[in-house]
Amino acid sequence: MLSRKKIKKLFIITGIFIISYVAFIENHLYESNCSILIKNINGKIETPSLFGAISGQTSSEIQNLMILKEYITSNNMYDLLNQEFNLDSHYSSNSLDLLQRMYSWNSYENFVNLFKSRIFIELDENASLLRVSFSHTSPEQSQLILNSIIKKAEIKLNEDNKELAIEHLKFINKEVNSNKLKLFSKIKELEKFQNSNKFLDPSSNAEVDLKILSSLQLELLKKENELNKLENYFTPKSISILNLKNEIKQINKNIVVFNDKLAGNNPKRLNKIIINFKKIENKVSLLRDIYKQSLLQAQLAKVEVNKQSMKIQTIIKPKIPVSYEHPNKFKKIITILLVLSFLYGILSMLISIIKDHKG
Repeated sequence: MLSRKKIKKLFIITGIFIISYVAFIENHLYESNCSILIKNINGKIETPSLFGAISGQTSSEIQNLMILKEYITSNNMYDLLNQEFNLDSHYSSNSLDLLQRMYSWNSYENFVNLFKSRIFIELDENASLLRVSFSHTSPEQSQLILNSIIKKAEIKLNEDNKELAIEHLKFINKEVNSNKLKLFSKIKELEKFQNSNKFLDPSSNAEVDLKILSSLQLELLKKENELNKLENYFTPKSISILNLKNEIKQINKNIVVFNDKLAGNNPKRLNKIIINFKKIENKVSLLRDIYKQSLLQAQLAKVEVNKQSMKIQTIIKPKIPVSYEHPNKFKKIITILLVLSFLYGILSMLISIIKDHKG
């Protein structure tokens, strides 16, 4: 069984080895930082609602920042940066110490996890800010890679918005075609109605008939006055009176015909035709307005597809770090000493208990 002196020597050697690694071998990582927010180029300002605050719903800006947060730490981002900066070679090169370096037996996931460990992201929902940091053994590379991350995130954000705009455009185009078919169908119905009744606008025909009816009624009054005067001088069977009565009778017949045409029980009377015509005409007018509106929406949707709607604004731009950020050697060494001392104390106490028990 190991003696207390041997255990003490083992802990001292282990402590010296670990502390030597932290103090002299472990890579210095230089961290470049930035703070970003998403700016809507359209100039639309989103006002938070009381319902959103109560229900806990997040704004579109926060949602976009959350999407960016996931995308920045994704495998896709690693693949893009690997193509640009050859991260695989860097993570498996001599620039990294033996414990942090990747080797030929390491999997793709190991490389990605190392990359993710070098990224720090913090979402500030109150300020709608995303704080991003990237660590690298080279201070210049840490800045370059962080700048590239921001650019690629902006491209991704606009690509996603473009896909949504394309889907919206497809939906609008379907609505345009549907509204067009409805409009043309109703126009054909209007043309059929006009052809069956043999006029373009029954209202104009009604105005003509009303004028004729008014003139007939006026003519009737004149003839009746004339008849009253003749009856004072001629007998009822005189030719003049008989002719005048026939004229009055014919005028009355014509008045009945026009009254029946305008508002009688005839199914083709003008007032009913006008009502039906106006219904179809109003429907055509409504469908025409809907079609025009859908065409305008389609045009706006095309503009949305072809323009950049989102921009990442860097509030704090990435800079070349002056000194390394990791590791915090003093903190690490103190922690190592405390852990080793604690473990040594426990092990020594166990050995003493075992010896006492045997004795």
